[in-house]
Amino acid sequence: MKAAILILPCLVAGVFGASRIGDSNRYVDELFHATLPRMTGLEGSTLHDFALKVESNSVTNRDVKAEFHDGRMVGTLPPNGIRRDGNCSPPRIEFGATVVSCAVSLDGLKASYKGTVRG
Repeated sequence: MKAAILILPCLVAGVFGASRIGDSNRYVDELFHATLPRMTGLEGSTLHDFALKVESNSVTNRDVKAEFHDGRMVGTLPPNGIRRDGNCSPPRIEFGATVVSCAVSLDGLKASYKGTVRG
């Protein structure tokens, strides 16, 4: 009898937790597939120019200087852009805010630059 009393709350908690994970997954999927692309303008956003220098490491070569400009970020939009990787956590309250934790895949993001190299 005691075992049945313990198992029932565990089953109820498991079913409730699973549906909450499903809710979290749906929320994050909607956020990445519909809301963020519409609101943020991330796709094609401008990246900062930068320069770097690779110093000579022997007598037979010289310093190499590279300048990168006109950078753009692409690959943020579905289906290959920013996306959920696995299940999210059930929602929880922290400091008065609802929090959902998820692993996120950024595999689709690409940065492209024009550049010059001297050396």
